[in-house]
Amino acid sequence: MSRMHLQEVKCTKCGNAGKFTIWDSINVNSESKTKQEVKNLEFFKYICPNCGESFQIDYVTVYNDVKNNFMIYYVPNGNPEVVRKIENIIVPEKVGEKARIVFSKDDLLEKISIFEANLNDVLIELIKPFVISKIEESGIEKERAETLYFFSYKDGKITFSIPEMGDNYKVDIPKHLYDELAKRNKFKEIIGFTVIDKDNAATYLD
Repeated sequence: MSRMHLQEVKCTKCGNAGKFTIWDSINVNSESKTKQEVKNLEFFKYICPNCGESFQIDYVTVYNDVKNNFMIYYVPNGNPEVVRKIENIIVPEKVGEKARIVFSKDDLLEKISIFEANLNDVLIELIKPFVISKIEESGIEKERAETLYFFSYKDGKITFSIPEMGDNYKVDIPKHLYDELAKRNKFKEIIGFTVIDKDNAATYLD
């Protein structure tokens, strides 16, 4: 069951105080309206009742997909004390190795997309340097290329995007590259809520 409480928020424009719903946990299923609100970030948007100004609210929450059996803790800015507490939480058996900790909304949306596509996020992170190198060859600067995110898996293609370049910039790789990487490697067991990104993915190879 989702859990929430109200918190006072001051408008960044007019200073008026209002109430915002903080969700300590977010339970979703395939038909959930909440799921779509998280994906389009409406879930985190506050609208001032006084002046109409809108802005994003960041707070710690856990996204629990009850159909696909994965959980993702969103910890804005990666507060070390909060992360340590989450790492000690016992993961439900049905979730297994699909419990993650992320530090940004882009990371949250990416993990949701990866697990909804029934893909291995360690493999996705291992593939990213290859995709980034291809993007750099096309003339895009390294700093921007490294902001690459998984976007979707469809029709035998795994698609990546760079959010800051807009919806029209997409890079596809054939799924067989992912499958070959999966065949050639063994992976360590992932226990508990864990941070997995392109900087540490290789440490999960056995």
